[in-house]
Amino acid sequence: MRNNRPNRKRFSAWIAVALVGVAFVSACSTNYLYERLDWFVVWRVGGMVTLSDAQEEALQGDVQAYLDRIRVDEMPRAADLIRGMMLQIEAGGIKPDDIDRRYHEGMKLFEEITLGIVPISKDFLLSLSEEQIEELVESFYEMNDEMYDEYSGRIPEEREKNRNRSAIKGVQGFTGPLSEEQKELIKSRIAGMEDSSERWIDYQRVWQDQFKALLLKRPAEPKFTEELTTLFVYPRKFHSPEYKAIVEENRQILNVMIADLLASLTPKQQDHMLEELDEYVQLLMKLSEMPT
Repeated sequence: MRNNRPNRKRFSAWIAVALVGVAFVSACSTNYLYERLDWFVVWRVGGMVTLSDAQEEALQGDVQAYLDRIRVDEMPRAADLIRGMMLQIEAGGIKPDDIDRRYHEGMKLFEEITLGIVPISKDFLLSLSEEQIEELVESFYEMNDEMYDEYSGRIPEEREKNRNRSAIKGVQGFTGPLSEEQKELIKSRIAGMEDSSERWIDYQRVWQDQFKALLLKRPAEPKFTEELTTLFVYPRKFHSPEYKAIVEENRQILNVMIADLLASLTPKQQDHMLEELDEYVQLLMKLSEMPT
């Protein structure tokens, strides 16, 4: 039975988020959740395809081994990235180029973490029978069809309103309450971004078609791993030129918005942000020091 399906658009993306996202839960429950994250991943995959006991056991073991590795190797690196940003915030004068550089540093770390998921995913996917492949593909298409229907049913004004609300809420999670001027700054920058929803949906469809084709043809190694790596780690290869241009332009607008917001922070807001970021640092280091 396929229930409790993950509402993620890509198999790799939601597993990667699950593997690293536990670092952002409350400190009192970090150990408990992290120690059970391998079970959670298997449970979520099981919501997309019916697995045998042996497949569940193998996947859970592989995920746990990888969790132990990223906990020791990658979480201190993530903490260092946050510390570097904190030092820049304290020093002041952050420019859009500084935000851009931090973005690329974070993406590099995320790609390295996702690269480690490829061998796990390869072994898992190659263990699936033809019937299981059909079930997995059907789950993807059903999930994405529901997601596309939801997006297509929203008018542009509604999308912009949702983006404004989400952006302001996200920023206030770090800074505390924003002034009306700061909220207007966010809204004005978002208004300058082009809505890429339709092109994003087109990209998702291309990606899932490529993923389906790979699962069905199962080319011999090393081609299977090479194509899986492209799909999981470098999915931007499937962006259309138009979508790439929009994403890049919107990202540059976002860089300017973040730099302007940081420059507008009151001492109280800046202290609040530094405290929030330091909590993430402490959380990551706590996870990295957990016994295996």
